Amino acid sequence: MEERLRERLSIIPEYRHESYIEHKFSDMLIVIMTAVLCGLDQLQDIVLFAQERVDFFTKHFGIREIPSKPTLSRLF
Repeated sequence: MEERLRERLSIIPEYRHESYIEHKFSDMLIVIMTAVLCGLDQLQDIVLFAQERVDFFTKHFGIREIPSKPTLSRLF
């Protein structure tokens, strides 16, 4: 399932410069989408949600490190 989701997300163009990439684009989208599906819409709440569930993201999606608020803010 993880690979299928990442494959689907790969159609979204990524415009970040390679030298600035610390987190996979698909990982950040997965974190955001999961939080939004749980009813969250504020960036701080999304980050807190993800930080409190890092074990879930690691187990189900292989995401070991949650992007910071400034990192997700730049994505938005």
